[in-house]
Amino acid sequence: MLLCIPFLFCLFAEQAKKRLQYSLVLSAVGVIAMVAALQVPKVAERVDAAYSQASHYLNEPEQYATTSVGQRLEQWRLAWKMGNEKPLTGWRERLEEGKQRFVDQGAADPVRP
Repeated sequence: MLLCIPFLFCLFAEQAKKRLQYSLVLSAVGVIAMVAALQVPKVAERVDAAYSQASHYLNEPEQYATTSVGQRLEQWRLAWKMGNEKPLTGWRERLEEGKQRFVDQGAADPVRP
């Protein structure tokens, strides 16, 4: 149905060159819209999975820190802790040492500190 619209529009264009330009542009827009419409279920599925992983992580961070969203939230949590520890000077060269220290203390997940 969407692909028919450019050709119907061409009937109303005055010049042949403009008809061709309009039909090509509208056809491209139609194809892009159809491809985007086909991706909606996949995007909705990923959003649902992210929401589920985030809610599980917030309820049980130790168990769900290894999920995709859990790892990101764990990284943010560690960054917040490290920032609170050295708010003025920061970690500079000792960033990896600081991360490892939090992991060794059990304050951060060892998968991706």
